Amino acid sequence: MKKILILLFTTAAAILGAKTLYFRSGEIIAAQVTSNKINIRNFDKNAFNSLPERPLFAILTINAVPGRKISILDYSLVVDGISYPCVATGSNNNFICSDAAQDGSKVRQLLFIVGCDYLRRINSFTLKCNLAPADGTYDIQVPFTNIGSQTPTLPENIPADGLLEINQ
Repeated sequence: MKKILILLFTTAAAILGAKTLYFRSGEIIAAQVTSNKINIRNFDKNAFNSLPERPLFAILTINAVPGRKISILDYSLVVDGISYPCVATGSNNNFICSDAAQDGSKVRQLLFIVGCDYLRRINSFTLKCNLAPADGTYDIQVPFTNIGSQTPTLPENIPADGLLEINQ
């Protein structure tokens, strides 16, 4: 039943021309992929066994549900059956690798590192919820935008109605 409701809501949002996408922890207002190296404080590449040699940086900018805390452990990005963990959270393109939950009362960013081979298939990225129930109920397709080697858009420069390119 929950899957049907999420599907109906997502479909209705696309028909209305929304440029945001609702998910379990809030609202995605931008989803961008860049080849520009992102600086991550406290990052230990040995802590992540699935990091690709030629990385792309996938950044989700979200308006979190007030009071909800978000951690790098909460979500992963699945591409062609390969799961990539969230490696950092941030705000204003300042990222830190920490499994401590961040306050969700403001715009947050989630950072994933995926392989360069997926550049042409960025519309097939699935945001997987690692929280209970982890049965796929809260997993959603997210349409990322390839911004080349540009720096991700600062949250303050994202319009109120978002930047997602949702197919209608």
